[in-house]
Amino acid sequence: AVAANAADGQHIWVKQLPRGPLTRLTFEQSNYRPRWVPGTRDVAYVRQMSPRNRLMRQRAGGSAPAQTVLEDARSVDEISYGPDGRTIVY
Repeated sequence: AVAANAADGQHIWVKQLPRGPLTRLTFEQSNYRPRWVPGTRDVAYVRQMSPRNRLMRQRAGGSAPAQTVLEDARSVDEISYGPDGRTIVY
C-alpha cells in the first residue's frame, strides 16, 4: 500500500505483488501514511479532514467502505499497529 498524488489530492493505492495491478483504494479527501493492519487484509491510513485528521481502515480490495477507527481531540498524523493488530500508537 502506498500514498501517491493524484489530480484531486493524495490517495492510497494497493499493489498486488509481484506483478499485479496498482489499484486506487481511496477517492475522498486526501489520505496518506498507509499501514497494513497485522493479521488482516486491511489498510489503515490517515484521512486529512478539518478540523482534525482521522484514522481510517479499509479492506485492501475496496470491497467495503472505509471505517473511522479513531477521531481524537488531537489531530492524528502518524499511526502504527502493534503485532496483535489491535494496539494503535498515534
